[in-house]
Amino acid sequence: MKLNIREVMEAGTLDLTDVIPAKDIPLDVMDQPVLTDQIRVQVHAENVDDEILIHAQLMSKIRVRCSRCLEESTSPLSAEFDMEVPSSHIVVDLLEESRQALLLALPAMPLCRSDCKGLCSQCGKNLNRGACGCSGERRENPFDKLKDIYFH
Repeated sequence: MKLNIREVMEAGTLDLTDVIPAKDIPLDVMDQPVLTDQIRVQVHAENVDDEILIHAQLMSKIRVRCSRCLEESTSPLSAEFDMEVPSSHIVVDLLEESRQALLLALPAMPLCRSDCKGLCSQCGKNLNRGACGCSGERRENPFDKLKDIYFH
């Protein structure tokens, strides 16, 4: 998405609404989140002295893997950013700023739902789908021996 600085300077303030296709903003991060919807962008630009102040709001949907049960889920994603541009510029491309704002808005621990029960620590069954057949007894963990070293 490009913003024409000359239009902002002539109008004083400019409000725009636009859409960025999801394919134009790659989210190349480890957990492989995917934008499932186009990004709706609302931009407010204002000419102040020799600078253009830009405020943008972004809204889309994202598909991520739940950090508790490992199931994929889709949830809304919103972000915003501000930037200042010298009025000597002719056009400003907002695409990279939009990508960075969306990356910062990604949830650190995405959940499929707030009450996700996760996986059984013994058998690995998704507890959201029902109780597992485990006895509930805690099995010996080879790392338990490290507690003895640390606490004694």
